[in-house]
Amino acid sequence: MVIEERSVFLRGIITGGGLRVEGRVRATKRTFDDRVKYFHYCVMDSDLTYALPDGEYEVDVEETREQIPVIKRNGCFHSRG
Repeated sequence: MVIEERSVFLRGIITGGGLRVEGRVRATKRTFDDRVKYFHYCVMDSDLTYALPDGEYEVDVEETREQIPVIKRNGCFHSRG
């Protein structure tokens, strides 16, 4: 049974093409009776992420210890998974 669902901001490390920058990731956090689940990840724009060239990246989300494959195309991040 879902107890709560809300958007949260998590710290992430974006790596790819020999680059590594810190960023923020928005995710949906769903709390159940016995566990927590994160999904619908979205890389938030910042000066650092804006400066990254188009290409394939991995986002290491520290709180969840998940690696999210993303692609930056025409200046926007999209899921590769």
